[in-house]
Amino acid sequence: RCSRGAETVSQLLSFNARSLTPSASSDCRWKLEFVRDTLENPVHPILAAAVTETWWREEFSDAQLAIDGYHLIRSDRQGRRGGGCALYVNSAIPLQEVLIFSVDFNNASQFIVKESHS
Repeated sequence: RCSRGAETVSQLLSFNARSLTPSASSDCRWKLEFVRDTLENPVHPILAAAVTETWWREEFSDAQLAIDGYHLIRSDRQGRRGGGCALYVNSAIPLQEVLIFSVDFNNASQFIVKESHS
């Protein structure tokens, strides 16, 4: 939740990207720009966005995937194509601890995010 004057805003976004790769050769590179435009829209602030099927690999740096005003937490699938997930959390929410662990079932990842109350 985030207060903006007398109004409280708490919007969450969750979607299956089916490739959010930033590669110049990718037909899906427009998707990352669309997500950036959506999250950076000041009219409809989003506190967090959960993305599945990012298809990111370690060769994509956090700087390539970063969105101004958001923390990026990511877990890329290892060893085969597809998969991966990411969480963009509004930087107005100070994060104290982030744990990422994988579950063997279908290479799924889970995030535990702890908000700092300082």
